[in-house]
Amino acid sequence: MSVLKQLVVLARRRRLAAIDYRRPGHVGAVTRVVEPYRLEEAVDGRPAHVVAWQVWPHPATVTAWRCFRLDRIHDVRDGQADFRARKPVTLENLDAAEFSVTGPATGVTGAVEAYAAFLEAAMLDSYVSAVELQEARNRGAGLKVEEMRAAHARVYATVLSEVLGDGVVTDEETGYLRKVRKFLEAVGWAP
Repeated sequence: MSVLKQLVVLARRRRLAAIDYRRPGHVGAVTRVVEPYRLEEAVDGRPAHVVAWQVWPHPATVTAWRCFRLDRIHDVRDGQADFRARKPVTLENLDAAEFSVTGPATGVTGAVEAYAAFLEAAMLDSYVSAVELQEARNRGAGLKVEEMRAAHARVYATVLSEVLGDGVVTDEETGYLRKVRKFLEAVGWAP
């Protein structure tokens, strides 16, 4: 069963979901226990997100509302408890079979989106190998300068948004942001 289907089933049953989530800059996935509420569909090359209330570990910020990218959720399990909805749960109405996790990618826009997706994947673990760096340069070579800049800006904005998701920027995250900028600069331009 897909990650999305599992989340839909748990939302319908009002069960907590234990998700293994891969945050940018981390080598492996970390477990979060959440109340799944709604889905934000993929648009403009941005991946789909599940909006959830994070139960564990409890965030140190004012709110526990979080957005988790579907393409970074590696596993979903029953969180072993029911939850009482804080707001309407629209995820329960979703037909997961009809949903696209990444959205359409066609033509020139598809090439830019594919390039941006490659950049994100290459730096997700905070380490870019020489092979990944060369491949990024090769993929970017076929784009117009404006398209390359747009892809780099989108990637940096996405990473920044994820880092800011909990309202705190740690020293580790600051280091990751520096590495992202350095990588983007090495392949042509950094915001």
